[in-house]
Amino acid sequence: MEFLMTFVRDFLGNATVLVALIALVGLLIQRKSFPDIVTGVIKTMVGFIIFGIGAGAGGAALGNFQTLFVQAFNLQGVTPPWLKTSPPWR
Repeated sequence: MEFLMTFVRDFLGNATVLVALIALVGLLIQRKSFPDIVTGVIKTMVGFIIFGIGAGAGGAALGNFQTLFVQAFNLQGVTPPWLKTSPPWR
């Protein structure tokens, strides 16, 4: 029983799989054909993965700018603790 719960938690804990399941349910409700369902689920998964990669790259770029602004303008306030270190160029 514990193995089953661990599998379900790990499987549904993955956001890509969860979004793909939601797309699957939507396509089944619309009574799409089997090839349309498979295509729709795969496109949803690939799109969500690509979106996550882009969001990670954008977040990393903004994190670098935040470090730059904190050091350049001596900002204090709502900044994560790991950004309060000195920049690598000093």
